[in-house]
Amino acid sequence: MESILAFIKGEKSKNEKSINEITEKINQNLYQIEEIENMVVELSKNIDTTYEIFSPNDFDKDNNVVEIEKLNLKKTELNIEIEALRDKLDNLEKQKSKIDASLEEIYDIEKQLANNVKNTKYLIDKEVKKTEEKNIKKSTLILEQQINKDNHYISNIVKKDIEKVHNKIELCENLIDMDSNRAKLEITKIKEELLYIEKKVNAKMFHVKHSEEDSEKIGLYKNISDFIKEYQKKINMKISFNYSGLKILDSKWNVINVIRIIKEAIDNAESHSNGTIININIVIDKINVEENDYNIDDISTDSNQVESEINNGDLHQINFLVGDENRYNINIVITDNGDGFTMQDDNVLLSNNLNGISIMKYRTSLLNGMIIVDSSLGMGTTVKLVYQVS
Repeated sequence: MESILAFIKGEKSKNEKSINEITEKINQNLYQIEEIENMVVELSKNIDTTYEIFSPNDFDKDNNVVEIEKLNLKKTELNIEIEALRDKLDNLEKQKSKIDASLEEIYDIEKQLANNVKNTKYLIDKEVKKTEEKNIKKSTLILEQQINKDNHYISNIVKKDIEKVHNKIELCENLIDMDSNRAKLEITKIKEELLYIEKKVNAKMFHVKHSEEDSEKIGLYKNISDFIKEYQKKINMKISFNYSGLKILDSKWNVINVIRIIKEAIDNAESHSNGTIININIVIDKINVEENDYNIDDISTDSNQVESEINNGDLHQINFLVGDENRYNINIVITDNGDGFTMQDDNVLLSNNLNGISIMKYRTSLLNGMIIVDSSLGMGTTVKLVYQVS
């Protein structure tokens, strides 16, 4: 865009220079014509005062007449040149109007691009604020997968659209001198193409930034208990809730993710298990610094391996382990008396992304915890979640 703008500004400068030069030339010719007319007047006076029949002044008259004729001829030539210059000036003025119109189009495009950048920044800021309000951490497996998809989309789809715009810009550069109307038409097409690209990119926008962890401490027992009491009113299954151990405080961020994992387990049981009751048991264990309930060296952090386990493994027992040493183990066990499922169960394959396993796995990763899903036909489903807090 900058190269087109610089080119058109250069053409505008040349045009204005030519207009000034021709205008100056016309003024010079008009000045010469004025001088000729003054000289003709003076010569005509001499003819009137010196001419007498059969006098020597007759020779003077002939010289003045010849000189007047020469001056009138020069005046005619200057008028013809002026007309030609004015025709050229008219063409330059028309060209100037077209150049000004092209510049106006480019300025409009620049303004639109600036607005698009501003709007895009607003949308990004809005998405960032939204993710901050939802307390979603960055750098998770699901986010990485989405970013990879978006990167592929940008590199393969949007890149081609940008190349089209680049080709049209080169075409405009070639057409600006030969066919300004065609160049103006191509500029209009560039605007349409940019608008189209903007719409495509907006349609693919994704939460690219997540908020930092909310450090505010809230009661784990109270908030989970309050949630279950309210959620019981909305479902048909009976929820049995038991809590054992110290009623600790945890970060608001962690509590929100725990509640969402519990809600996902309840929703899956309500929608798919045909069960009548779901049990939620929470046990708080105090641990020593030396103790470690699971070995971090054995934990898989390979996203491809985890994805393979979800897609191809036996759903009878799926492990997603991310750990850290802390002073308390939070042990959460959620069971239902429903039908259970296996990998061959079509209802499982067609339901909410493998019965929400990947969603629970994602939120477990945000807790730096461990989750195990154990399900068998006719035996119900058990979800075991463990994470640690200080």
